[in-house]
Amino acid sequence: MDRLLALLLKRFVRRGNLRLTTARGTVFTVGDGAGRPVAIRFMTKAAQRGVLLGPEIKLGEAYMDGTLRVEQGSIADLLAIVLGQTADGMPPDWAQLQWCLRYLHRRLQQFNPPTRSQRNVAHHYDLDGRLYSLFLDADQQYSCAYFETPDQSLDDAQLAKKRHLAAKLLLNGDQRVLDIGCGFGQALGYHASRGCEAWGVESDENVRAIAELHGFKLRIGVFRVEDFPQEYFDVVTMDQVVEHARDPVATLAGVRNVMKPGGMAILSTPNAAGWGAKVFGARWINWHAPYHLHFFTRRSMRIAARRAGLKVEPLGTLTSSEWLYYQWMHLATQPSASRPAAFWTGGEPAGRAGRALQKVASLLHRAKINHLITRLFDTLGFGDSQLFRLRRA
Repeated sequence: MDRLLALLLKRFVRRGNLRLTTARGTVFTVGDGAGRPVAIRFMTKAAQRGVLLGPEIKLGEAYMDGTLRVEQGSIADLLAIVLGQTADGMPPDWAQLQWCLRYLHRRLQQFNPPTRSQRNVAHHYDLDGRLYSLFLDADQQYSCAYFETPDQSLDDAQLAKKRHLAAKLLLNGDQRVLDIGCGFGQALGYHASRGCEAWGVESDENVRAIAELHGFKLRIGVFRVEDFPQEYFDVVTMDQVVEHARDPVATLAGVRNVMKPGGMAILSTPNAAGWGAKVFGARWINWHAPYHLHFFTRRSMRIAARRAGLKVEPLGTLTSSEWLYYQWMHLATQPSASRPAAFWTGGEPAGRAGRALQKVASLLHRAKINHLITRLFDTLGFGDSQLFRLRRA
């Protein structure tokens, strides 16, 4: 394998200065020697074989799990060499066939029509209600409680969240509201109690019985603009939904189509420019791959909204302290690559350090320190969950 790797790299890397040490200890240098020297080492044969067969994915995975180490220079320097071999960043002619075959295979794997997308979402979220009752409030609100005071209960904080969002929506009764990703319908009930005509979209089939019980107008499945009357709704809400969309621009364009002229949408989504993403890096809990497909900053949301025919108004950040608690627990139970995390499967964290961090995380949460931290960063505008108001351009 070492000889094959050396042969291919010498044919591919004609520019730059790259030294590679294989898992067996073989060392060779490729490139013309120009530029900043970069040295990398494979720690396992499996990583070396993976990068050889599928470099577009396996190179990044090997770097993230530590089986590929950059011993001189940085990962950015390595990527500059790899991507700088051709003017357009594409593989050389002799590798075009392999690249095309991988591209076609990847497109086949990623084919995700609405029916398959609905099955994927149901597989992730369509769980026994007893599980959600372990960590959600009585209404089983999924995200973003709003703690007005450190000693407020989770149920009261969720009610405060709904009041807060309703105030942002400027609802005054007898308006038409569409909640995309409505969960168990709690927000629908809140809007209906204020005299609004409340509609919802949810992929979880279990919600159908709740909607029938309370008389909600509900569509089971993913949001499709053709399922709703055009220019009908005064307000559309999307709470932690747009990051799941296969095509967020198309989703936002659909939202625009169902809104009345002068209507608006309110959406929340994880903040890729927030303090959590910067501090926790690759272990930030809100990357949540593969369920979160897209990540937004204020700038990227403006770009997406403009392409969808909307103009965006950032409303700051509004983050549940429960998210920070889950973040600490996720760090305490961080597994090795390809293994499930103990926090999500009900197991115990491995090692003395993991168990100690779990205890500290629980203490911080009980002492309301997490509440203070999330409120501080929300006040500064760097919280983990950002809120936007969208209107027709």
